[in-house]
Amino acid sequence: MPTAVSETDTFPQVIQRPNNGELADSASVAQFADAFGKRTRRNYNRSRSVLFDITRAPYNADPTGAADSTTAIQNAINDAAAAGGDVFCPPGVFQRGTLTIPAGVSLRGVPSVTYFVHNHATTNGLAFTGSDSGSPRVISDIHFLGSIVGNGSSIVNNAGARVVFRRCTWNGTDQAGSPSANLQGKLASINAAASRLTFIDCDLNVAGILKGLHAQQGKIRVVRGSMSMPATYAEALAQNDAGGSVTLRDVLVDLTAHVTGVAYVLYANSNDVADFAALRDCEIDATGATGTLTAFQWTPDARVVMWGNKLSISGVAPFGANSAPHARSLVELREYIQQDFSTSASIDLRNSYGYRTHLVRNDASSVSIILPAGVIDGQELDFIYYNAGATGVTPAFATTPLTGTTVPTVGAGNTLTGHFRWAKREASGDSDRWIQVGTWGVGLTLV
Repeated sequence: MPTAVSETDTFPQVIQRPNNGELADSASVAQFADAFGKRTRRNYNRSRSVLFDITRAPYNADPTGAADSTTAIQNAINDAAAAGGDVFCPPGVFQRGTLTIPAGVSLRGVPSVTYFVHNHATTNGLAFTGSDSGSPRVISDIHFLGSIVGNGSSIVNNAGARVVFRRCTWNGTDQAGSPSANLQGKLASINAAASRLTFIDCDLNVAGILKGLHAQQGKIRVVRGSMSMPATYAEALAQNDAGGSVTLRDVLVDLTAHVTGVAYVLYANSNDVADFAALRDCEIDATGATGTLTAFQWTPDARVVMWGNKLSISGVAPFGANSAPHARSLVELREYIQQDFSTSASIDLRNSYGYRTHLVRNDASSVSIILPAGVIDGQELDFIYYNAGATGVTPAFATTPLTGTTVPTVGAGNTLTGHFRWAKREASGDSDRWIQVGTWGVGLTLV
């Protein structure tokens, strides 16, 4: 068996080809081969992190879920932090309370078969400490569930940590295939300027009585994956406050189960010029949902970017109304698509600025588009109105002051200084046709 690899191992200085069975030359080749093998293994090991298996001695975490494994897992995390390694979580069900993860430590599970089950009612799940100067910590391939209903936050990052979650789930199905909805606090809460949380290809089922992703300070990003809202819910799936930013990109947002509560998908709750909330290339499905749902809500002077999103919703407001007088928020709505309404709806754009909006409606009812009263400066706004039912139904453009609570009839003296146009598409026999209804130029007034 080869001896242990040492940093001082070197190749033989002279290598001679065996001749006439000379043992000395054979030994030289054997020595060379042994040293070569040691160096190869050493280079290979350098490319891999040292792994601390939570189920092996001295940790001995219980993979059956019968015993609490908090101490065992935490000891493995502490040793990994001291040695510069990562923690390996093999297949199994691990009951645990709060785990504190310091800088430099990553947790690796096994896809589909590693479960972390929170078994405390009020404590938090994962608490990240210490800022990261090198690569971010990575938590991968772990299912996070709750064995009892709890209101602690699943993730707390208040120390400037940079963390990436890959292929993880929250409140998904357990190892027996049964759904879980016991993690009912915030799914993630961050409250430090340098804190970063990134979710990639994750399934985030918000089941709580509190906000889903809450960036009080720092930044939260969700890339691909999905988010869903429970039947009873009265908070935002994602929200930023002063000092925080939140982005959802290429995410499927499922609101179809919602029945009760006033809830939002994205809530921009900061007027700080450095903060923003973004929803890009997402699909929001609330077909059949009830309760009071709003896709986008923002407070005065918030910075919001919404680009390339699709709403397949029925009876759900796309924008939350804010009737208090204030300067218009910096809101960019580009390639926004709304469809499948079954009743009349109002699109309130009084609190937005800098938009180019495409609206698609898929029935015979009318839609009222509410613009701010007064001068709208330098906008570019396209409305494309699709009607698959009856002919002759056109969108109604209305204006009202920001303090108003009622929507007047079309017009009311709104001066448009940007480039505006709208068109509609109607069924005509066996074919559809586009009808260019009006092209608005510069300096026109709605009457």
